[in-house]
Amino acid sequence: MAENQEQTAAMLAAVLSNFTGMFFRGVKASYVPATTHKDKLYFATDTHELLVNNVSYGGGGITDVAYENGVLTISMTDGTEKTVETGKYESAMDDSLATVEDLGGIPAGTTAEELKAKTISQILDDLLFPTVQPTKTDPTATLSLKSGFSNNGVYEVGAAAPVDPTNFTKGYTLGAINIAGVKKQDYAGAPTAQVLYYGSSESQTELPTEIAEGAMKYNYKVTFAAGPQPLDSKGGNATSVTKYAGGSKTATATINGVYPLFATTADISTLTKQALTNGTQLTFKAPAESAGGRHAFKLPTKYTLTKVEALNTLSNQYEDIGIAEFGDVTTANETVQGKPVSYKTYKRNSAALSGETTFRITFSK
Repeated sequence: MAENQEQTAAMLAAVLSNFTGMFFRGVKASYVPATTHKDKLYFATDTHELLVNNVSYGGGGITDVAYENGVLTISMTDGTEKTVETGKYESAMDDSLATVEDLGGIPAGTTAEELKAKTISQILDDLLFPTVQPTKTDPTATLSLKSGFSNNGVYEVGAAAPVDPTNFTKGYTLGAINIAGVKKQDYAGAPTAQVLYYGSSESQTELPTEIAEGAMKYNYKVTFAAGPQPLDSKGGNATSVTKYAGGSKTATATINGVYPLFATTADISTLTKQALTNGTQLTFKAPAESAGGRHAFKLPTKYTLTKVEALNTLSNQYEDIGIAEFGDVTTANETVQGKPVSYKTYKRNSAALSGETTFRITFSK
């Protein structure tokens, strides 16, 4: 049996040495040697025959045949494979003769001997489709807030803080190895560790339950395994991108806790809570004063009032009117999210009553 298989392979090699046609597969009943498959290779999948112009090779000695890039691979019943290269480039040039300049994807200095080792199809591929080196996109970690919270949003001190996973959306990407802008491979390996923590310490995985004053930073860290070997467009090891060695990426989401501020905006005798601000200025328009009410605003006692300005409606510019203009100062607690917080109320104490005025109050925390 082995001797017959060797003879089969030898006969095929002789036939295929001049073969330049195409390869077909199908049942033998579909084989049309006179027209469709003339001068073509045809593998009969039901009888395991390799047919060339109605001549059968192999019979039961062949289990499968594949043809790719000018190489015919014949699988034999004993488990071995025979390969026959067809359509090789032939040239009368001396093997040492080399190209003097780049030709498509064939670099200068390529010898005739190297080209003779390739099929015509391989050489055309090299000419028409030069090797393209990849670029890389680094892996990332992503963290966003949801369900009532937004990144850099401003919230009242003492309110419920965001919790995981209700108020967080966590994610990551493995990056990419790109060829001509198209992703071909992941750049990083799969994540090996993921952690959501508060503040600057990775060990602080227990998140606060209440919003605190100032910037509250939440961090999501993803550690990735080493990535695959980057390949160029021909499947060779890339020279433009090195293999990702493994590492971590961190994403941060921040919210800001602030105390509410109050001013006489709804009516002259009532201090109304103003829109929350993360800054150090309060701008508000107060209605005209009356015997029953004066312009006033309220800041947490821990804040220091540094400037009081009023809008000049003629020049449309703010002018410093002095802190002493609001010299009537009293201290009392205000309930913020169910807890007492000390506030100072600054009431205008000038002798004359003033009309409707827009103020800009500056303070430090």
